Amino acid sequence: RLGGLSLFLLVRYHGASKWTFPKADRAHGQAMRETLARLCERQLGPAFEPYIVGACPFAHRKRRSARLDGIDGRKVFYYRARAVPGASAEIALAESGGSVADWAWCSREE
Repeated sequence: RLGGLSLFLLVRYHGASKWTFPKADRAHGQAMRETLARLCERQLGPAFEPYIVGACPFAHRKRRSARLDGIDGRKVFYYRARAVPGASAEIALAESGGSVADWAWCSREE
């Protein structure tokens, strides 16, 4: 699909109306790579194993929140990953109990 362009994986979570990048909360003390591996296995299926590019996020943003006392908000980190040719890039959503309702590979313009 769209041979020469980079594609982005977007998901729509159950009960949500908007599409977003896959996301997961990191447990305190858990390495970011462990969080990314857990996200892929739980939300996209055990066969989906992308290659995570680098050890650092390529972007981040701070979100302000007034909901919790003592916490200003949260930081959202974005990591780049590639589907490796020949490796499994099969996405299998959980039939019951999974948080992802639908997924799509989209170009930047889409």
